Amino acid sequence: MSANKANKVQPRTKQVESKRPKRTKVGRARDILTVDNKDPSKVYRWVNDSGTNIMRHKEIGYEFVHKDGNLTVGEGRDNGDDSLGSVVTKEVGRRAPMTAYLMAIDKNLFSEYREEAEEEIQEIEETMDGSHQRDKIDGGYGTVKIE
Repeated sequence: MSANKANKVQPRTKQVESKRPKRTKVGRARDILTVDNKDPSKVYRWVNDSGTNIMRHKEIGYEFVHKDGNLTVGEGRDNGDDSLGSVVTKEVGRRAPMTAYLMAIDKNLFSEYREEAEEEIQEIEETMDGSHQRDKIDGGYGTVKIE
């Protein structure tokens, strides 16, 4: 009898559950900007098409991410990107329509850029004389004048 227990087949519910697609719950917000199966050698970012935003990202080395079959965008969707072409996009505007583009940069290039930016910020902070800050008064900020 113990040999039969060892050879017992898994219950049918376990077999059926494994073949079902993952279902999302109705009535809760989904994270539509998630990106799965990313290249681990890159840093990814959604960039809104607003002003010179995309141009500035391209100047520092970001490139548009193109559809490649492995990339999955959006939780609980079949590659839920909104793009018609090969560049991955998403409609993100609530009040006014706005398109966000998925862009990526090589991790090494990103690290170099980040170090340079931090050095520039440090230089700016060192040259400031502190006149832009208010004096602290007893742990608070500003002044109170009672007449």
